[in-house]
Amino acid sequence: MNTAILKMAFPVCHKTVFVLDQSSAFSQSCERLEIEIPKSTSIPAVPIDKSIWTSVTESVLEYCRIVYDIFPPSYVLDDVLTPTPLSQDRLIRLVVSGEQQEDPAIIPADGWGDQCTSSLATGLSKAGSPKAPSGQPAGHNLAPGIRKALEALTETTAMQRRAMTLKEERRQQSKIINRGRLCLLTYAENVQKSADSIVSAIQGEVAKVNSGLQASSSDRLLRLPISELELDIIYCFGDTVGLTF
Repeated sequence: MNTAILKMAFPVCHKTVFVLDQSSAFSQSCERLEIEIPKSTSIPAVPIDKSIWTSVTESVLEYCRIVYDIFPPSYVLDDVLTPTPLSQDRLIRLVVSGEQQEDPAIIPADGWGDQCTSSLATGLSKAGSPKAPSGQPAGHNLAPGIRKALEALTETTAMQRRAMTLKEERRQQSKIINRGRLCLLTYAENVQKSADSIVSAIQGEVAKVNSGLQASSSDRLLRLPISELELDIIYCFGDTVGLTF
């Protein structure tokens, strides 16, 4: 087991953060649901509109469910024969970034643990839904959400910390490569202009986050600079397209 951890070091991109744009534009309806009412009742049928936000969160949770099914956690038995999670090959966190939020919600909030769909769904329900615009939409500010996501990717996982400890014990000098994936779900009228702006902003934020870690060595086992970052931008409406960088 220890040898496998050291070999990984880490060839797979096992950390993913979704940044969900919670701006008021996502409160728009994307589908009308017809509810069947028994003919014997006098209650009139009332159509229910499904918002873009609901569709986005459903899609993300379904993705997470599939990932957890394909890559289930491995367990070990402790001293009292209680199963304890050992590792999980694919870890996911969600960041909900609203229009005026300077400190977006991140799910789960306490690191890369508690990996299950029900936990993520509970966190999303607590984050609420976007409010319908009272006038002209206020636009969207994704910078705080992106910053929060990049900071999360620097947080070490249990597997990474074990690998770092083993390397120190064996006095190995090789570094652990900290790879991560950032998936941004948003919208734009001009995809190319938006994508260029997002990529430029993320490059600057990665440099800031990494330089801040290099200046401090106190949390060496808790955080790692981002070595490689895969960026997926999914435009949910407007000019709809998916881009990978």
